[in-house]
Amino acid sequence: MPNATAPGSRLFRAGAIGYLVFAGVHLTAFVRSLVVAPTDPLELEAERALRAVVVDLGPFHTHFGQLVRLLSASYSTLLLFVGVLNLVALPAAVAHGRLRGLTLVNLVFCGLLLVLSAIVRFPPPMMFALVIEVLFALSLAAQRRAA
Repeated sequence: MPNATAPGSRLFRAGAIGYLVFAGVHLTAFVRSLVVAPTDPLELEAERALRAVVVDLGPFHTHFGQLVRLLSASYSTLLLFVGVLNLVALPAAVAHGRLRGLTLVNLVFCGLLLVLSAIVRFPPPMMFALVIEVLFALSLAAQRRAA
């Protein structure tokens, strides 16, 4: 790995790993929802209501419950992809002097996740996004100090 100890690279790597942890926790909750049947009467009613809303997309027929599952699985997949992509791109970004640019892209992306989770007022993804955002901000600060 060329210049693996470039200023800010360890904090960048920690942010990338943060995405992987976030994806793992999100995926665990998703898989649990597939395997464990709800017992709470309110959850059962919510699932029934989601199944009751049919969505026809041309030749494709589904219901809101399946769309919610698809969105949840997609979110986990996206987080996993971004984390892995960052870890794979890190050595090349350092070698070609592009770590600052890659860090800024992550600050924008994670900032959007943070804002979206704040808008819907859901603390778990908000906290993950905040921690990851801080790691990338600290990485950028370390890069700027070294420049």
